[in-house]
Amino acid sequence: MGDKSVGRIGNNWKELRLATEKFVNFSAWNDPFALTLTHKRACRLNGLLCYASVETYCSNLKHYMRIVEGRVYGRRGPQRLKRFPVLEPDAQGRVHYHLLIETPCHLSRPEFILILGESWRKTHWGHQHIDVRPAVSEGWVHYLTKSHSAGTNIDWENTYLPELQA
Repeated sequence: MGDKSVGRIGNNWKELRLATEKFVNFSAWNDPFALTLTHKRACRLNGLLCYASVETYCSNLKHYMRIVEGRVYGRRGPQRLKRFPVLEPDAQGRVHYHLLIETPCHLSRPEFILILGESWRKTHWGHQHIDVRPAVSEGWVHYLTKSHSAGTNIDWENTYLPELQA
């Protein structure tokens, strides 16, 4: 049974990918950005060298988003930015997030980019490397969903698409 179910998933990967791309349609988003946020493999906490896990990376992104949203919205209540994150290891084993994120209407691009970079460097696990680019085509979502065999993982816990929160 295990072999047959794996085969069905493999055969339906293209369908799943297309459904995910349709699901994360960002054409109506305000000036979206494509971020790459690189994590440290290990860091010193209380004098001890600690290695990260997937849960650590997810928690770090949640913390990062709280910092960003706090700087963006201040004390205007619990407001959140639209986002779609995917966790992925590179060839050297360093883990990074690819994140599609919407620019808040009241900020300029340079202001938002500054907040994104400064906020990432305030996290425990944020590596100095961050890449921020305008997400100008649906090709970014296609890239995010590029391969189930490459170890990519959609981080549903940190995904926020308010039109689906009804």
